[in-house]
Amino acid sequence: MPKLTVLRAAAALGLLLATFLAATSAFGLEEPPPPPPVVEEPDPRRPDGAFFDPRLIGPGWLEFEGAIDAFSPRSPLEAPVLNAVKVVAGFNHSCALTDVGGVRCWGDNYFGQLGDGTRTYRTTPVDVVGLTSGVLDISSSHNHTCALTAATGVRCWGYNQHGELGNGSQINSLVPVDVFGLQSGVARISAGGFHTCVTMWNGGLKCWGANWHGQVGDGSIHDRYTPVDVVELTSGTIGLTTGKFHTCAVKENRQVKCWGYNQFGQQGNGSTVDNHIPRKVIGLGEGTREVYAGGLHTCAWTLDDKIKCWGDNSAGQLGVGGIEKSTVPQRVDGLTGLIVGMSLGGLHTCGITIDGGLKCWGNNWGGQLGNTGTTDSSWPTDVVYLPGWINSVSAGDSHTCATSVEGLALCWGSNGIGQLGIAASGLSTEPQDVTNLSGAIASASGGSSHACALTSSGGIQCWGNNKYGQLGDGTFINRVAPVDVINLTEPAVKVETGLYHTCAVMASGALKCWGDNSDGQLGDNTTEGKPSPVAVWDFPSGAVNVSAGASHTCALTDAGGVKCWGKNSRGRIGDGTNIQRLTPVDVYGQTSGVVALEVGGHHSCILKNNGVVRCWGSNTNGQIGDGTSADRWIPTVVSGLSGTVLSIALGDGHTCALFTSGAADCWGANVSGQLGDGTAITRYLPAPVYGLPGPALSLSAGDFHNCAIITGGSVYCWGDNWLGQIGDGTTTERLLPTLVQGLPTNVSAMIGGSQFTCSLLDDGSMKCWGSGSNGQLGTGNTPWETAPIVVVGLTPASLAINHQNGQAGSYFHVLGEDFLPGGTARVTLNGYEFAQDILVDSAGAFGLIIATDQAGDGDYFLHVEGTLKAMIIFHLDPAGPLHPQSGSGVLLNVPPGLGLAEHVYLPVGER
Repeated sequence: MPKLTVLRAAAALGLLLATFLAATSAFGLEEPPPPPPVVEEPDPRRPDGAFFDPRLIGPGWLEFEGAIDAFSPRSPLEAPVLNAVKVVAGFNHSCALTDVGGVRCWGDNYFGQLGDGTRTYRTTPVDVVGLTSGVLDISSSHNHTCALTAATGVRCWGYNQHGELGNGSQINSLVPVDVFGLQSGVARISAGGFHTCVTMWNGGLKCWGANWHGQVGDGSIHDRYTPVDVVELTSGTIGLTTGKFHTCAVKENRQVKCWGYNQFGQQGNGSTVDNHIPRKVIGLGEGTREVYAGGLHTCAWTLDDKIKCWGDNSAGQLGVGGIEKSTVPQRVDGLTGLIVGMSLGGLHTCGITIDGGLKCWGNNWGGQLGNTGTTDSSWPTDVVYLPGWINSVSAGDSHTCATSVEGLALCWGSNGIGQLGIAASGLSTEPQDVTNLSGAIASASGGSSHACALTSSGGIQCWGNNKYGQLGDGTFINRVAPVDVINLTEPAVKVETGLYHTCAVMASGALKCWGDNSDGQLGDNTTEGKPSPVAVWDFPSGAVNVSAGASHTCALTDAGGVKCWGKNSRGRIGDGTNIQRLTPVDVYGQTSGVVALEVGGHHSCILKNNGVVRCWGSNTNGQIGDGTSADRWIPTVVSGLSGTVLSIALGDGHTCALFTSGAADCWGANVSGQLGDGTAITRYLPAPVYGLPGPALSLSAGDFHNCAIITGGSVYCWGDNWLGQIGDGTTTERLLPTLVQGLPTNVSAMIGGSQFTCSLLDDGSMKCWGSGSNGQLGTGNTPWETAPIVVVGLTPASLAINHQNGQAGSYFHVLGEDFLPGGTARVTLNGYEFAQDILVDSAGAFGLIIATDQAGDGDYFLHVEGTLKAMIIFHLDPAGPLHPQSGSGVLLNVPPGLGLAEHVYLPVGER
């Protein structure tokens, strides 16, 4: 399912809201007044000129208990793969708003903050009961979560000892409950440490929950179990943020007012005295666009595009060195570019940059800054390895989460209770895809010596030869394991590989290509190669399929027409000429009625809606199928097909057709037996494939070999096999279909590379075989494989440890899995690099024994990195058990002085 772009997500939210307003009118309810005016300003991050609404940015760091037999939420394995529109981070849990308006949560669940009807913590996302659609916004706090829905207003769940859920009780709830009196008229929600606030469409502000520091803003210090008006803010509010014990709002005149806890100066008024009603922040110049609150600090994005912060600075979270706190706003040091959205955590701060990146600063004990380290920084540092433009960020206590415009949900930092959603323990000092929110592999394509896979979440990963930039990662470095294609800007729905270039159809119907462009095959009106995607001219939208050859490319439009571009010798463009085309041109006579398109090395074919197959281009070996060897510059009818055509597949110099009966015909070059008729005789007309054990469901073609998925899920291949591309464990040429060895019967799709083959299994994994000289098998840099092996890197590498804590002197056994088979890996512990590299076995696994007899107490962050990498944490404590040596593997002795003391962040004044 394609991911929503930011614009489409906004449109979806608008549609849901419109539906809700219409429903209230239909039932005779009073329509809420229109929202307060918002000054729209062009978002410099967006090339399409969309407006940036700071209300889409995460609100801040935070954000009848009993048996629930009636509810049966889906488990992570049963839940569908969805795409994230927004992700929010609480203390030790996280939640995502999906593109279908549902909410899924993961991490700590002791108080029911995941809303799945249980108190079981989850390392991967689960559905919130009753909120699988219709949700407009979410906000997550210390231990509770709230959602704004189109139909029922505000609903909250989790911890409720101070009235955080707003339903008039103090009973924790494992499922969402309605907030009293807020079934309509709510514009925005923000969950603080132990309180919650909303802005209304009329500009009023209401809060409820813990109030011992006056953070509810009603002039008292009494907890409020239902919403109350904030004093002096019953209208004119356009911005809202809640910290752990304080609250701030932006007024229409762009002034900021704060109230609640103020011991560290987080209210920004020059004092450290608590305020029970709103008080103006000083020193913000001409005014403020948006304000953001964290644990004990606050930041503002001003109208003159400065970032200023104030409050606690014990870990450098203000972005200013040399001071412990500030009671007035201080400009953040080291920001060289514009910050266009922020989120504040317990002791750290993150900001979205103008180019869609992220910078974070402050506390970093758990890796929450995302810069591969665990050292605190008062200087903004870049978050590494981000997969494209970031459109929202949410900083938790010791972890951070973000979403990309492609719909990926990413988290990094501490993961002791599964709050990163990556189905593994330990911390991560760099972003990780949230499991079950990023997709498994949906389809794949193989080129000459590279391959690419489309995930069900709309991302693309490629591997193999990258001499011409055909992997799309912005480099020219060969990759033996999958890497992400960069700069896609929206989800892809189709990927196709050519000889040395790659193209993709985007969700909007636009086309993007990358790699070799010496013949104009990228369609961008140049002949300059591109190592990352560029837009194809004349395709702002309307493409439904793309197919790439050796040096030309063709696309099928939503009107049923075909356009081609690139090299045009021998008529391969099909426009009746041999003129090179740097931008798309119509194929002669084919502006409608085409239902399928395939491109071979030097020829192309289409299937029409009347069942006719037409081909054009090089015909040296009879691959056009008209009984001749004459090149055809316009589409020519294939003669003598023996059935109703279901699909077509093209190799370098041959063509095959699959019929609705499950039988197949092939024609063209046959020197390696690729026609499957038991001979090596070239055929200028279609000839039947012999020896298929049953009806074929699909066909795929390599340069000189073919494969078919047979009913039941087995795979048979035939033709050239000198590098093992048939997959039968030999390198013997096969003139008839031969069973591929070692494949399960759940194969859903096949791809034929030049001299290699890959299968996509219905669990989203892949296996490949044949030539691997450039890493195109994705299984390691091996010369070839004669039987299928698993593509690595599509499944993240992981570490498992037998004990999470123990006394100094204990032994810890660590098992690594899903690393690059046969490779090596480097081991670091709290930044200390061991001299001995680890050898990874042929299954991608290894064992480590960590000896701690010289080690001191504290936290230890173990990082293992080769082509793939993973991290895990263990803790040494004098009160812990003493673990004897167990397991097998390389023994590493921890030197003294590496232990790290965990930063403990206790609630102030919690009763």
